[in-house]
Amino acid sequence: MARPVICRTHGAVLLADGESPVLSSCNLNFCTTAPSSLPRNHVIDAPVITANLMRLNMAFCITAGDASLSSTRFPITQVLSREIPDCILTAYA
Repeated sequence: MARPVICRTHGAVLLADGESPVLSSCNLNFCTTAPSSLPRNHVIDAPVITANLMRLNMAFCITAGDASLSSTRFPITQVLSREIPDCILTAYA
């Protein structure tokens, strides 16, 4: 049986924020328990994780010397070829 990506990669219940919070999970992982019945600390809170990653990114860019880079996205090919600003390359060298 083929399993959706959320089942194969996460398995855990994921909380997504929108107009109203939505719990996403694989039905094959929760046959006897409804995801909505799980304690809040057993659910991955995507908005909280995203906000913390944004803060970490800002702190890194400030430390690297260019806070304006915090909203810049670099394609993986650019990162792998090291075609990114020198301040980022040397921030952790």
